[in-house]
Amino acid sequence: MSQNKSKDSFINSLVNIDRIPTSPGCYIFYDEKSKVIYVGKANNLRSRIRSYLQNTDTRYHVRFLISKTKKIDYMVTNTEREALLLENTLIKQYKPRYNIRLKDDKNYLSLRIDPSEDFPRLTFTRKPKKDTAVYFGPFHSASTIRDIYKHLHYIVPLRRCTDNNFRNRTRPCLYYELGTCLAPCVHRISKEQYSELVQQAILLLQGKMDILEQEFLQQIKRLSEELQFEQAGIVRDRLFALRKIMEPQKTLLFNQSHNVDVWGIYISDNHLVIYILFYKEGKLIGSRSFSLNIPIEIPLSEFFGSLIFETYTQKLPIPQEILLPVKIEEIKTLSELFFSKTGKKIVILCPQHGDKEELVKLACKNAESKFLEERELQTNKGIILQEIQRIFHLPKIPKRIECFDASTYQGDNTVVGMVVFENGIAYKSHYRRFSIKKDNLHDDYFSLRDALTRRFRDLTDIPLPDLLLIDGGKGQLGVAVSVLNDLNIKDISCVGMAKARNKPSDKAFTSTQDRFFIPNRSNPIIIHSKNSPALLLLQQIRDEAHRFAIQYQRKKKLKTDLTSNIKIPGIGINKFNHLLSKFKSVENLKNTTVEQLMDVEGIGPRLAMKIYKYFHK
Repeated sequence: MSQNKSKDSFINSLVNIDRIPTSPGCYIFYDEKSKVIYVGKANNLRSRIRSYLQNTDTRYHVRFLISKTKKIDYMVTNTEREALLLENTLIKQYKPRYNIRLKDDKNYLSLRIDPSEDFPRLTFTRKPKKDTAVYFGPFHSASTIRDIYKHLHYIVPLRRCTDNNFRNRTRPCLYYELGTCLAPCVHRISKEQYSELVQQAILLLQGKMDILEQEFLQQIKRLSEELQFEQAGIVRDRLFALRKIMEPQKTLLFNQSHNVDVWGIYISDNHLVIYILFYKEGKLIGSRSFSLNIPIEIPLSEFFGSLIFETYTQKLPIPQEILLPVKIEEIKTLSELFFSKTGKKIVILCPQHGDKEELVKLACKNAESKFLEERELQTNKGIILQEIQRIFHLPKIPKRIECFDASTYQGDNTVVGMVVFENGIAYKSHYRRFSIKKDNLHDDYFSLRDALTRRFRDLTDIPLPDLLLIDGGKGQLGVAVSVLNDLNIKDISCVGMAKARNKPSDKAFTSTQDRFFIPNRSNPIIIHSKNSPALLLLQQIRDEAHRFAIQYQRKKKLKTDLTSNIKIPGIGINKFNHLLSKFKSVENLKNTTVEQLMDVEGIGPRLAMKIYKYFHK
């Protein structure tokens, strides 16, 4: 009896079940620090939360989750569809620890061209805008879209140079000599003729290759009749290039007249791999895999619907049919959402027999192969990390390594880049950049001290490293050790990495072996084998930090140059930088209206008119 009372009091401390409505909605679990650890959705909130709290759900992950939960909140929605949308929003907002999140959070590449420009070019973008441009994609594979971009210029010779190079060029570039550009920069082609090329490129990217083929045949005939045989030969070569990419795929895996995405899944311990096969008109055109780290407490079927929703609303184009390896509750709701987005009926199935089930099994087999490949890679990385531990006598395996590198340009725009590698693989979402105060731009030691202090004092949202790798010698290493001592951080190992000095008096001495310094040792450690996997990994981390710092430094310099070259009365550096952050580029700033400028905080009617007049003299 007392046990039941204790159980009831525990449940009541989390939430009053009797007051929870039976409507659709989302529920939120908080831990003892009032941090959101889990977000879920349900068609019946009271029933779902009761199943969690009264042990009617015996799965281990449920018991584990409840043991971590100190408070439960909920939000009611009118429909299941609203609950699905709300759950997606809450997961993005709070990033709960026990919800599934894709590692690959980048949007897919699309191709963009704006026919309203005088001489437009094809560009890559991950964020299509609502403008006058035409967008193609998103494409499943970045390598595929780049191959398309490369081969397209052999068929339709559009310009490739940036707008700045295009405006300042005085003679044709190498692409003109190669025949893959017609040099509109120096007026070797008229706007009308170039517009025809743009329309041909659009036809090609829209898949209307038959129409484009007929256009080429007509051009060849017309040019031949006009005795312009050289020009006819150029168009003929473009026609051959077009026909080469029009060759149909030989192997048809199944007979379908529409696009189908087939999902496969493989789970082992706390690791899950998802593999997607993309079919277009019965042809396998590509694939994509995602790796997710999910603790054992996550119920897969409950969250697979959220994963499908996130993937197709933010990343992948929605096909006419989606085949899944697990049953989900939200099939009807997802179909309605996708219909409202595409205007077409979308079929979502979990096939149990026939050819479609075989396709799902094929995707699952690919997922297993991907998992084995990743596991082998992790095993090899683990051996390399153990070797690094042995070389530097570290107290533990350096599973997480952070590397710092400073970059400056003529004593200006000094920045420090921090890169992170976990289990030997770059963890880019934890990269950080530090801009150094202007008063100390020439002091490398101050720059490093400032960045390290800010990282270990302020950045409490990311875990501490096992190994701190500093690009530099004893001096830089001493700075790192001093910062950690000042902040009373004891369990982080430090290593300084410096390139060897060549001896100018000895011409035969050309070694560029890296030297490694560790605290309380005067002589450097040298890894003599240049092909040592441990050395190669450390060099990769150091080079990545160098690249990351230089990238940020160049970006800052470009921004400073723009600010110094553009002087608008009443607009200082800070306000101009704010405008650049708002409109992303000077080109976009030039094309803004007075009303758009007035929407920016701190820009009134007079300043907006000054900015507008400056760019429209």
